[in-house]
Amino acid sequence: LAWNQDETTEEAEYNASIGGPIVKDHLFFFAFVRYWDRNRLGLLTTTGTRFEVAQPYYGGKIDWNITNNHRLEGTYITDEVETDTLDYDYDKDAGTLTPGFTGVQQRGGENIIGKYTGIFAENFLVSGQYGTNDFDRTNASEGDPCPYSYDRRGGNSVKLGCWVNWSRGASFDAREAYRVDADWYLGNHSMRGGFDNEDLESTENAIYS
Repeated sequence: LAWNQDETTEEAEYNASIGGPIVKDHLFFFAFVRYWDRNRLGLLTTTGTRFEVAQPYYGGKIDWNITNNHRLEGTYITDEVETDTLDYDYDKDAGTLTPGFTGVQQRGGENIIGKYTGIFAENFLVSGQYGTNDFDRTNASEGDPCPYSYDRRGGNSVKLGCWVNWSRGASFDAREAYRVDADWYLGNHSMRGGFDNEDLESTENAIYS
């Protein structure tokens, strides 16, 4: 909910995609890009923060029909985004903003997926998939040496000092997953067996400003 009419948000989004055959009936591609431009000013009782994002989000996929019975797929997507922040001292009565320190928030990462599907007999299908995913959670600013502090004695939260992000530090997630499946069809019946595994490593290095 907006505190008052001085808050603003401007947003624009642009999308494009292309796809088609590279080698007829055997090799195909698809690619896309989304460009997102967002500028938002959020206000509290005595402070404000402007968030600015101007970032592409893009990816692509390759499908290779090696033969009629064997197929490979590769997918790549990145959703890395960097949000620039600018801190303000806000005078609600006068409607004025005094610029302070700048900061940055980094999020997202790369996603890579490979998949194989094969028919080894009329009624026996095998598939395998492998993928990785990275996600950044870094916060940093010019005001990181300043302590995170509010004065709530008057009933409102009044920010004290020059801090920008309440939490600072470099944190990161890395995920790796794979699976193998086999399907055996016997008339009106089918049997499935498989194995899957997923590992997530989360690095946390964060403290209060």
